[in-house]
Amino acid sequence: MKKLLVIFGLIILGICVFLIYDFKNKEFIKNNFKEYVVTLDDINLYTKKEKYQKIGKISKGITLNLEKIEDNYYKIKDTSYYIKSNSIKESKEISLENYIPYNENIITKEKVTLYNGDLKIEINEPIETAIIMKKEDSYVVKYLNNYYEIKKEDISEIKESHNAEIKLATYIPVLYFQNISNENKYNNILSETKLNEFLSYIKENNYHIIDLDKYKLWVEGSINLEEKSILLISDEKINDDIIINTLKEIKINNKSSIINKFNAYKIDNNINMSNLKDILNGVDIISKNIDDTKFATKVAVLNYHFFYDETKEVCNETICLDTKNFEEQLKYLNDNGYKTLAMSEYIDWYNGKIELPEKSVLITIDDGAFGTDTHLPRLLNKYQINATLFLITAWWPKEKYVSPYLEIESHGYDIHRVGECGEPRIKCLNHKEKIEDFTKSVELLNTKKAFCYPFYVYDNAAIKAVSEVGFEVAFAGGGYSSSRKSNRYAIPRYPIYKNTTLNQFINMIN
Repeated sequence: MKKLLVIFGLIILGICVFLIYDFKNKEFIKNNFKEYVVTLDDINLYTKKEKYQKIGKISKGITLNLEKIEDNYYKIKDTSYYIKSNSIKESKEISLENYIPYNENIITKEKVTLYNGDLKIEINEPIETAIIMKKEDSYVVKYLNNYYEIKKEDISEIKESHNAEIKLATYIPVLYFQNISNENKYNNILSETKLNEFLSYIKENNYHIIDLDKYKLWVEGSINLEEKSILLISDEKINDDIIINTLKEIKINNKSSIINKFNAYKIDNNINMSNLKDILNGVDIISKNIDDTKFATKVAVLNYHFFYDETKEVCNETICLDTKNFEEQLKYLNDNGYKTLAMSEYIDWYNGKIELPEKSVLITIDDGAFGTDTHLPRLLNKYQINATLFLITAWWPKEKYVSPYLEIESHGYDIHRVGECGEPRIKCLNHKEKIEDFTKSVELLNTKKAFCYPFYVYDNAAIKAVSEVGFEVAFAGGGYSSSRKSNRYAIPRYPIYKNTTLNQFINMIN
């Protein structure tokens, strides 16, 4: 009897110890509950039906988001799975990239393994979850509050679902902001003002700027992206194979743009706000130009001389132009979609290498005097309009004229005056003296793309000297538009005078 009492007492004591331990263990687990934990060893995964049953295994190093405690088990947030282990420690919150799910769910086979690099979770029952990313041999899913890969061989079924509740991108424009130096052949550097204007429009209209990795995945068909996604790249990021291999530069209507099936464009000074809106809205501006724009058969070459502000300055010559009138003309060109040409563009068009839009003009300025170093650069910069200055190199240094939109070509070295023979000096000099004068100008400017005859005066001897020095084209006067049939060494121009009206200007360029 005494022996039975001892045994009974030991049982009662054991039960008490167990209850005390269980209570303390529950209290410990409760008091030390952490929302995010990482496994320190391989642990079992449980599900709860009538009782807790082992359903799989979680490897060491997996981060879990815990929701609550039931009995002595930790419940994994937003799942029906539990863990029971002291082999965990607190971890930082998981930071996940925000991917948009496909409207497709996978259903796995009876046993499936989820991989996160070298880490894995084994589950001994089918699971159903949305596809987040598609790879060649696997699908990426969001499961147990993290992203895991499931091999396609473990999939038994794929079915339609309605996981994506937002509009998805079917078109993503790539805007390549290229930094072009002033020495660039087409002198089409993108100004900071225009860049800020474009970026402000993108921000104000709620475009979603994505990174190159996401773009690559979207191109490959691996992920979804939301509507109005956009990729911005610059020279610093252009060295990626997928960009280099897919973006091809082409010249259509002389727009220096990049386009291919991935909707990528080089954004330079030739792109205006209207072009940008077309690009963002999925309009193929290159094909649009081919279909809708007539090519130029003639190009008006405009000829200016001096610029002055009549409210502050006096200029009595007929070739002086008030800055108010000059700005009115530039604004008309800008507002009406005219392309103002760099000299190289004009030469390439003249030689039949490229086509130009019907609305193309070449702006030239002679000499380099009154207001050419002040008013001219300021207004060219304001309207981002290209022009060419024919500079008298014996009178002023080229460094005096600063604008990314202004090229400088030759107006001769010291022939812009009356010569010893009583006529313009270009007619007084012999052949050798002409060659020496032109060559000295070329050496100072380091260019011989174009030459301009002083006073519009030239003859066969002048043309021969210009040709021998190696100038590609030369400009005179004339008052009519140029064409590819024009004499390359006597290209006509429209002189602009103080009394030239806006209507007269419009008739010239049309």
